[in-house]
Amino acid sequence: MFVKEAHRRSQYVYDPMTKESAPLEFDLSAEIPLRPNNGDQLNFDSAALKADLVLSGQIQAELWLSIDVPDTDFHARVFEVCPQTKPLLLAFAIKRARYSSGLQNQSVATSEQPFRLAMNDFNYVSRVLSKGCKIRFVVSSSSWYHQKHYNGPGAVAYQTVKDARAAKVTLWHDNTHASQLRLPVLKSLPVFNTQAFPLADAAK
Repeated sequence: MFVKEAHRRSQYVYDPMTKESAPLEFDLSAEIPLRPNNGDQLNFDSAALKADLVLSGQIQAELWLSIDVPDTDFHARVFEVCPQTKPLLLAFAIKRARYSSGLQNQSVATSEQPFRLAMNDFNYVSRVLSKGCKIRFVVSSSSWYHQKHYNGPGAVAYQTVKDARAAKVTLWHDNTHASQLRLPVLKSLPVFNTQAFPLADAAK
């Protein structure tokens, strides 16, 4: 579904010394302006939907990544992008590179070899995506609302600007490293049977 680039990989640079600003607009509808891509994130767009698409469940992603620093964070976000409205944030997930093999097996990167990162903690979503809209998948290493990672090898809570290192992040998408986004798609709208329950004091 997503438009793949001609080469086997995509790259961005995360510099923890770059200031991160909160969006100027944000409300409970999750309609937010997409931040410009200044080389510090990756954007993947689907083709425009030819028909309404029903999502219901948990989005998941399997990413093959390599980094040139000991550790960094990954923020994945999925948006519905329509021609006449603001982008709608559907789901997001956050994961730290050192926990790519699980919370009990933390390790820092020792080379720039690709490793698999399963992002299976997206929030659940249930929404009808409209015909003509696109799905945008964004991968970055920093968000304004999250703890800043300076890309050092030590505990992030104790890192300071002295540990700051710019990270070159590579996302692989070739025949050997099949990075992918999995969407919980329903073939049709479910039929709900509604039933009214009167609100009254419990019987004494």
